[in-house]
Amino acid sequence: MNKTGTFQFEAVDETRNVTGTYKYDDAWFGEDANVLSPELRMLSMCFSLASFPNPETKDRTYSNAEAFLAELGFTDVEVNKDFKRTPEEFTIGIVAARKDVTLSGEECTIYTIGFRGASYGREWYGNTIIEENGVPRGFRAALLKTVEFFRDYVYRHAAQEKKRKKVWIAGFSRAGAIAGLAGAALTRQPKRWGFSRKDIFVYTFESPRCIPKEMKVDYPNIHNTISKVDMVPLIAPASWGFIRPGVDDTILPSPGQKEWQDRAEEVRAILKGINPDIVCEEEGFTPLAIAGTQLKPVKDKEDYHRARGKLDAWWYSADLGDYFPHMITYMGSKLAKSVGKPELTDREAYAKYYEKSFGLVAKKYLGNDADQHEMVRGVLEKMIDRGSAPFIRAVMYLILKRGRNRVLRRTASRLTSLIIFRILTNKGFRGSAQELAHMRASIENMTYYFLFCASCDVQENDCAFIGTLGANIERIRGAHAPELIYAWLVV
Repeated sequence: MNKTGTFQFEAVDETRNVTGTYKYDDAWFGEDANVLSPELRMLSMCFSLASFPNPETKDRTYSNAEAFLAELGFTDVEVNKDFKRTPEEFTIGIVAARKDVTLSGEECTIYTIGFRGASYGREWYGNTIIEENGVPRGFRAALLKTVEFFRDYVYRHAAQEKKRKKVWIAGFSRAGAIAGLAGAALTRQPKRWGFSRKDIFVYTFESPRCIPKEMKVDYPNIHNTISKVDMVPLIAPASWGFIRPGVDDTILPSPGQKEWQDRAEEVRAILKGINPDIVCEEEGFTPLAIAGTQLKPVKDKEDYHRARGKLDAWWYSADLGDYFPHMITYMGSKLAKSVGKPELTDREAYAKYYEKSFGLVAKKYLGNDADQHEMVRGVLEKMIDRGSAPFIRAVMYLILKRGRNRVLRRTASRLTSLIIFRILTNKGFRGSAQELAHMRASIENMTYYFLFCASCDVQENDCAFIGTLGANIERIRGAHAPELIYAWLVV
């Protein structure tokens, strides 16, 4: 079978479907899975996108994946229970299908596994539960569900399968991490599953790091496509000892580099045809800093700071690929110190002091229904606007300047949590009494630790970190847009 067609997938704004084009050939599965196939990678990207929930239906949210697989000639499409219900803390939507083909005269059965790779809702909670050792709990729970579902699927269709079996696994973002873990699980024990290692095809896109480096094993059949301008693949940080199973292939250079310039116009044209709302930036981050009590460009101060040995060049870099890795390292080092336990590793410090707070925010803010999400965003934007008033700005700066003082930090964090909590509840933010109390405590704790990091940034870097990150926060989402990765691979 060899064909070209179109498929639908959920746009990055998670409100509508957009249309992409795919190419397919059975012969691609006759190759060695250990060798990266550009054609199969592109097809895997399409499969990952099609496995996003269909935002235009309430009952059959997996219908885009179902339609895409049918186009490719796969049958017996099934999804797990999680794909049929609203995402919760440790759910994972999984789709599986099968197809019989003849490759070089040999009859084969190709199984495939895809994952709900967007509109996670409360599943964001699982992303934040790292724990102190091993595979993070959120990913581990999703992997166990995947193995159980696929084992049951293969068992029920065993009577129909051919002598030689192959499996094709793909996923984007969080789903990419699960795809990599699932591929590693099958590759570790191929005979138990009835597969040859060279027949286990795994392609992931923008996957977070998901295994500790001490678990590293060579998986040449797991191909991780990573964009240099995306921050998601840098999490969980390498400084915490995390890696991805498989082989990383870095694409999408930073804006300003020659490869970007050579291909940007073609990428923009494809993006415009798919989703005109996605902007392919010509430039990278805008370097900013808070100097005194006002936000202003600081290029004129760069030489001054460097001459004093006060900061490294990356603080003022417009190169996302240079800025993001340093930012993650900087945050990790300051978070560990902020808890007053520098002997702890960064991962242990996060698990002990931050995990519950970040988990609650992920569940209540990132995972809430749309009206709650927009309401919280509106409140935060209003607070930022108020923060631009000269008096408020001056007070904030003084707090940041003295943020290492524990008494001042605790007082400021308690007042901040009280103000945010009252605004949210007055505006109609929903939750049980226990959840609201926990949220207020989380806001207080996170503010307490954040003020330490902010104070360090003021003292060491003239707030270059906070200023640059805040001024460019919307570009983080755009850099992770699946439409951008798709367009870059098409060119």
